[in-house]
Amino acid sequence: MDVYGRVFRIIDCDAFTKAYYQELGIALGRPEEYPVDLNEKNRIMTSTKINPPDAMDLKEYVEVKLKGGHPNKKMQ
Repeated sequence: MDVYGRVFRIIDCDAFTKAYYQELGIALGRPEEYPVDLNEKNRIMTSTKINPPDAMDLKEYVEVKLKGGHPNKKMQ
């Protein structure tokens, strides 16, 4: 359906509309699956938060890797 230059795809209708078209003798096709909502998918991906590593552990790791500072007791 084209409304003011925007195209909309009708995938299903309610029971009243189905009965109305049935009385008119117009056959409706099967309902289609809902399309994937990319905005919702992106919102879910951005809402998952990964906690950053502890800053002190990272600092000690970098110091030991660069052969300086004090060794990290937690490293094996």
